[in-house]
Amino acid sequence: MKAGAYFQCCGCGVVHYIDYPYKESDLYNTFWCEECEKDSRHLWVGNDICDKYLYYDVTMDERYFLY
Repeated sequence: MKAGAYFQCCGCGVVHYIDYPYKESDLYNTFWCEECEKDSRHLWVGNDICDKYLYYDVTMDERYFLY
């Protein structure tokens, strides 16, 4: 069983799977982002990849601005 969760970088918006035991009291955590290559805050978006559509910040998705 996986011990991590999915997190969205607040700098670039990419969703990562990180092996980190998520605590329900911590919505944001600081992790290393491989996409923007710096330590940045990450938003918890779920324990399953399908949960990201419920919890992620849609304004960080580049498709949000295409119309």
